[in-house]
Amino acid sequence: MSDVSEPRGAGAFGLLTIFALPFAGVGAYTGYLLLAALASGNGDAERLLLLTVFSLVFGGVGVGLIWGDRHSRAQQALQDRLRRSHPNEPWRWNPDWADGRVRGGNRTRMYFVWAFALIWNLITAPMLTQLPGEFAKGNYGALFGLLFPAAGAGLLWWAIRATIRYRRFGVSDFRLDTIPGRIGGKLSGQIETGMRTRPPGDVTVKLTSVHRYRTTGSKKETREKILWQDEYRLAESDLRQGPNGIALPVEFTIPDECKGTDEIDPGNRHLWRLEAAAQLAGVDFHTQFEVPVFVTSEPNAAAVGWPAESTVVRRERDEFDPSSSPVQITSTRAGNTEFVFPAGRNKSVALSLTVLLLIFGGATAGLAWWLRSSEQPFIFTLFTALFPVVFGLFTLLILFFALDAWFAKSRVVIADGRLSSRRTLFGSGKPREIAVADIAEIQLGIGMSQNQTATQSGKAYYDIEIHPKTGKRFKAGQGIPNKREAEWIAKQMREMTAA
Repeated sequence: MSDVSEPRGAGAFGLLTIFALPFAGVGAYTGYLLLAALASGNGDAERLLLLTVFSLVFGGVGVGLIWGDRHSRAQQALQDRLRRSHPNEPWRWNPDWADGRVRGGNRTRMYFVWAFALIWNLITAPMLTQLPGEFAKGNYGALFGLLFPAAGAGLLWWAIRATIRYRRFGVSDFRLDTIPGRIGGKLSGQIETGMRTRPPGDVTVKLTSVHRYRTTGSKKETREKILWQDEYRLAESDLRQGPNGIALPVEFTIPDECKGTDEIDPGNRHLWRLEAAAQLAGVDFHTQFEVPVFVTSEPNAAAVGWPAESTVVRRERDEFDPSSSPVQITSTRAGNTEFVFPAGRNKSVALSLTVLLLIFGGATAGLAWWLRSSEQPFIFTLFTALFPVVFGLFTLLILFFALDAWFAKSRVVIADGRLSSRRTLFGSGKPREIAVADIAEIQLGIGMSQNQTATQSGKAYYDIEIHPKTGKRFKAGQGIPNKREAEWIAKQMREMTAA
């Protein structure tokens, strides 16, 4: 159970307003200069553009921070009242969870994307006025600067698609059967979407436990680590009619070893995300919720009291079809069993790394060429030389991961009472071997994970872990994208080692 600490004061939020005032002041002053230049008719186009950019960017950031400060203070005051009213029920401290109905984030995401896209394009707009002059001087290294307006065009397209998605599907609600979801119990309910027509394929529903934390040291940044994940697919027969469109039944069994929601420390949180996605013509459907999952002393969470017909229909989890697995399992006449994890089996990961490699490699080459061709003072050249070096180091790191994704393969052999595992890249790799009698258990572990970004959801990739009775655990196959597949492979290994 989360500790009921003293409510956080509003002083930190007041400092945000103080921080925002200079931005708002610069925006107001440059806005005044812009109006004066327009009234006098003396301003050239480049100066007017710069004044417009400064007034909109600085003014927008200042006003946005002040509004965010006021909104955060109001939300904090409401949360503090809920904490005092329900000191032993932390799932009721969040206003979005109190009544058992959680709102999706499609509208908020649309606003964020538009704000980010507009600010980016305003900041990079002056480049478009400078680049033609640079090209005229023969400075073709300035072509590198086109990447920024190109990225701005991509952001605008992203914002347009987010708007189309919101206009088409609206905001989805997740209606819980009980508050909260319980560690060692279930999270169940239904997602009420704005989909008017049933999707032609399956709908994927995913629940993820995430540890979000801030790193220590000189470079502080927020990172996320997937601790647990499960998902299933809903066929057309599983869907039902909701109040505003198609409703999706939700039911997950949560293991005892998982961590519950913990929001006491914003820099070290444990949270739970529920997602649903379906491929449709035009824009795909996708919605996401942050849901309450807690450790509770009660065997069952409190019922919300929705109508009986809203409860989730019991259904079976997806069955895994072994014929769809790229992992090859063969038995020899001598009674040996081999598990071969072929190279390049996760093509989406390999392709993503390849694209990233091309971007960083191209940026490194462009920076190096520009640095070589430009005539700048020695100190400036020495300073800017750090950029291609840093980009080059990232390029080498990405190259290693890309080669690993395309060409690394693993082979696990169970023979003569022993299990041997070897992972090789271009034929090089050290084997690990253990007697079957010395294996304590064979379990799944989350190895590589794809963190959530603004354009993709978080995804866990599973490793088969061999836990010896003594000594360190090691992997016997890794990077399996399907949890059902990983469970099936681990089951085969357990049966082979138990025989």
